[in-house]
Amino acid sequence: MINAWVAWGEFQHEAEVRVGGIRSNISERFHNRILFFAPDESQLERGFGCQEASDAHSVDVQAGNTNGHAGCLSYVASEGAPLTMILGISAGALTVLTIASIIACCVTRKPKNQEEQ
Repeated sequence: MINAWVAWGEFQHEAEVRVGGIRSNISERFHNRILFFAPDESQLERGFGCQEASDAHSVDVQAGNTNGHAGCLSYVASEGAPLTMILGISAGALTVLTIASIIACCVTRKPKNQEEQ
């Protein structure tokens, strides 16, 4: 889901978002922004590229009789995403376990030290 910031007053409820020339599904309209779902990259045509970046697609918003260029959209390859997510969760769990162990050791040793003195 992607945010597009717009401020076109009364025509905003009629807004249409196009990514790479393809109409996108709008999930929610707010006062000054629109949430929309971008189409799959395989559906997009290369003719509607973005001038700012060669590998991006143009995002345009039309509301009433006003057309505006909202920006560029590029897709990131997600081939390593599952592995990255698993490693991130594992590292987080290991960190929490280590911190909990250190705190437990400090709490259990503190009373013993006080009794010896």
